[in-house]
Amino acid sequence: MHIISIPLIQVISTALIMFIVGVLWYSPIVFGHMYKRLSGVTSEMKPVGKKMYITFGLAFLGNVVMSYVLGIVIINSVVFTLIQGMMIGFWMWLGFIAPVFLSQYLWATHKKPLVVYLIDLGQLLVTLLIGSAILSLII
Repeated sequence: MHIISIPLIQVISTALIMFIVGVLWYSPIVFGHMYKRLSGVTSEMKPVGKKMYITFGLAFLGNVVMSYVLGIVIINSVVFTLIQGMMIGFWMWLGFIAPVFLSQYLWATHKKPLVVYLIDLGQLLVTLLIGSAILSLII
């Protein structure tokens, strides 16, 4: 597989949408209250001020990297349809993300409830499906 350049605007716009999905996922609208309660996160633990900007900036940077790599895989896989693009996202999630989370859950010294891991896994699945759908349409 060779590296192909992807226009930066497509990578960043996809990463922004993926970031927004994550923000919504962990907001009180979706799983925020349940996640905080089950994982033991309190309002005092949330980053504030400069730390908040650094945290959100690094999270967005992670989405940029994920969007770029996903775009490269989609281009090299010769994806022609939305469903094919979403299948790439699904297989990336199943092959690389789900096993890592399973390992983290199994080997954690301070185990969180399984639901916390499932919320995290679900967010990454939805993010990858949406990101791969967008990239398959605009690349």
